[in-house]
Amino acid sequence: MKVPHRQHSCSAFFIGCAVLVVLFITACSSAPKQQEPPRAAALEASKFAGYGNTFYTEARYEKAVEMYTMALNSYIRIDDQLGTIVCYNALGKTFLAQGHTKKAEQMFQAAISSLTTFRPIDEAEPKIKKAAAETYNNLGELAFRSDRHSEALNWFEKGINLIADTEDSAGTLAILLHNRGTVYRAQNQLEKARREFEEALAINRKMDNLLEIASNHYMLGVIALQQHSLERAVDHAEKALEFDKLTENSVGIGHDLFLLGRNHIQMEDSETAREYLQRARNIFAALELDREHEKVVEYLQRNNL
Repeated sequence: MKVPHRQHSCSAFFIGCAVLVVLFITACSSAPKQQEPPRAAALEASKFAGYGNTFYTEARYEKAVEMYTMALNSYIRIDDQLGTIVCYNALGKTFLAQGHTKKAEQMFQAAISSLTTFRPIDEAEPKIKKAAAETYNNLGELAFRSDRHSEALNWFEKGINLIADTEDSAGTLAILLHNRGTVYRAQNQLEKARREFEEALAINRKMDNLLEIASNHYMLGVIALQQHSLERAVDHAEKALEFDKLTENSVGIGHDLFLLGRNHIQMEDSETAREYLQRARNIFAALELDREHEKVVEYLQRNNL
């Protein structure tokens, strides 16, 4: 989900937040293939999780919670600990996007508890390390939302250190770097923040991860606006909008348009600014995201638009 300090997406879920698109992993055997019975519960869980991801991206959070809960129950029934951890994280991200921080924390703590099955984590399989790093990232996002910046940095750095040399975890590493950059920005360490976002962007470009590329460009645009580098800010915001439209990330599109509107106010181009801001307002209204909608309306009024 894209918020003023866009995390992953969500993201996250799109906190990013953002938004983050959640990957649901099921174990598979490396033994020679026999005529294995279909894993009905695992397939069912994966199906529900996929629906949850779609609803999350569309900001239909109640439906996402319903689907993730059904996936979680399916994984629990077959004692799939990894699937259970990923579902707890997905539910927590969704609750966080809704502003339900206590529910989110309960889910993330449940994920932490489930990880004890795989101790010691630093000696676990790469997919377990990745799930652990995603859990640490989520706890970092939760701490950041509560203005506990030092705690957030500790969680992000714990995740980075765990998977820095782990195969197939580059996407998670990019999210952690991005979110660490978000904390640096909040601390007004703009150059440190910019380097984090650029490093994350380089990783996501290699992976062709469009949602995260959009998120990185958005935050680079925010940094550029703060530094009064208006042309660079517009360039990043336009790129964020381009990639968010490719993935039909409605929440992200709304924030990109809001950022472009703020840029054009600074450039004293009120007509263009009004167009972008009204489009952002319309998107947030359609998504029933009242808090974001109110921010745009207040900004329009404050600038007599």
